[in-house]
Amino acid sequence: MLCGIQPPSVRRSRSRKGIERFRRILISESAHLIWKMRNDHVINNREHYSMREIEQRWLHAMNRHMRLDCLLSDQKKFRKKAIRKFLVLTTWQGALVNESSLQEDWTKDSGVLVGMVK
Repeated sequence: MLCGIQPPSVRRSRSRKGIERFRRILISESAHLIWKMRNDHVINNREHYSMREIEQRWLHAMNRHMRLDCLLSDQKKFRKKAIRKFLVLTTWQGALVNESSLQEDWTKDSGVLVGMVK
């Protein structure tokens, strides 16, 4: 999969890294979901998924990844191996439900969800 390849000699700002990281997560999680659904269709003779079911499964995958990012940003637990909190915040900026009502550092809050605009 080529979603992780960076174009050569592109100067990236700190916030740009978060945007690029979100793009990679979006592509890889979507491709993985398509692969799982296709396997379910072929192996288990599953009929077609409804649009609502596809949306629910995609949102679940994105929320799972966002929660994992929040857990991996714990400096006390992971020390030097922790993901920088700023990277997590910029990665998910603009993709959260009710983002304007969240604290500045929402990584420790429960109930933060990725949402879709219809």
